[in-house]
Amino acid sequence: MSLTRWRSPPTSPVLESPDFRYGALKSVKTSIRLAKIKPGCGHKGITIELIESFVTVPGQRPQIEYDALSYTWGASKRTKSIMCNGRRLAVTPTLIEALHHFRHPDHEVILWIDQLCICQERVLERNAQVNLMGDIFAGARKVSVWLGPHSGDSKAGLQLAKQLLSITRYTNVTHLDSVQLEANGLPRRGHRKWMALAAILRRPWFWRTWIV
Repeated sequence: MSLTRWRSPPTSPVLESPDFRYGALKSVKTSIRLAKIKPGCGHKGITIELIESFVTVPGQRPQIEYDALSYTWGASKRTKSIMCNGRRLAVTPTLIEALHHFRHPDHEVILWIDQLCICQERVLERNAQVNLMGDIFAGARKVSVWLGPHSGDSKAGLQLAKQLLSITRYTNVTHLDSVQLEANGLPRRGHRKWMALAAILRRPWFWRTWIV
């Protein structure tokens, strides 16, 4: 008879780590935090580094180039965890989906994300940073919108949205009847692509009063 020694499954480094604590900004009226997303792919855990920078005025080159993320928080309960500056930071499920999507496999990505870059528990900081949001988004290299993961025919809906944008950008067309739809290479009304686009427009980002 042989005995097998069972090993306990390894514990996730995220679960073992102490909780992250925000340090004070140099100035809540001029300083901002940026999230440096470390490279990774697949289901590998998210690791970030928070760094401090300064908000810029229009026309001024930012101290550190960054992109800004616009999304909806969804469920406010933070049930997921990431590694932030070597410590555990709880985030919402919606944000963890976005981080997996925007993370690059080979290089760091620098993003401004309100949930990560503002200490939500400090009311004075939060209020001051909210007042800076216009400048934060204006100073970003680009603003990316996270609507959620692909589902059903969402790719077909986005393809149709791009076609419509191209048509309206370069023509004076504001209403498309059946003849104009055919002339512009668009599907007839009732086609699955129109249904897919309608489903996208029903996503929370388009309906929330407060989004970032």
